[in-house]
Amino acid sequence: MPPLIHPAEYGRRASCSRTEESSILNFPALNTHDAHERPEGMKVASVIMTGMSPAAVREALPLAEAQGRGADRRLRQVADYMAPNVSEKVVRIILSHVSYVRRVVWREGAPGAPG
Repeated sequence: MPPLIHPAEYGRRASCSRTEESSILNFPALNTHDAHERPEGMKVASVIMTGMSPAAVREALPLAEAQGRGADRRLRQVADYMAPNVSEKVVRIILSHVSYVRRVVWREGAPGAPG
């Protein structure tokens, strides 16, 4: 097996980052997981999903390095991440789930549940 890329070298060439940051800040990134929870980012190819395979990471690095930045940006930003009222949306989503989490996750109000 060929040697792994040294972490310092990898860090100079691309970030191992989350889809949101890569899309918003427009920097090259690889997703070294085998699954993701951000389909909106995968639709616009914000990151390259490689898994942990050293060969796949080595193969994807040149493509990530070639990513246009600044005025040369060629990848669209994920529309969901550009909403002007994200904070308001997050508060509403959290408040919408409070009773569910208390009831289902923490089992508040269930017989024998801590009270």
